[in-house]
Amino acid sequence: MENNLYVTYLLNSKKGSEFLEFFPTSLFFTIFAILLYLGFFVLVIYCIVLFIKLARRGIKAFDLYIEEKREIVSKLVHNLLYLR
Repeated sequence: MENNLYVTYLLNSKKGSEFLEFFPTSLFFTIFAILLYLGFFVLVIYCIVLFIKLARRGIKAFDLYIEEKREIVSKLVHNLLYLR
């Protein structure tokens, strides 16, 4: 008997229509959350790309620095060995 009353209460209640009243709002926030996550994902990928570009430039600059220092050292060694 108790189960029948509960089923009757559920059928007569407006819980379903209350859900439909708030559905557009919840749908909006769900879509907004998904867009926010996608935006953060794109931002992270963009930051990774920028970091890789920065690292490549840093490596090139460091290679140029090493080459310049090798030239200075080789000139110094040459002057010390052959100009005496």
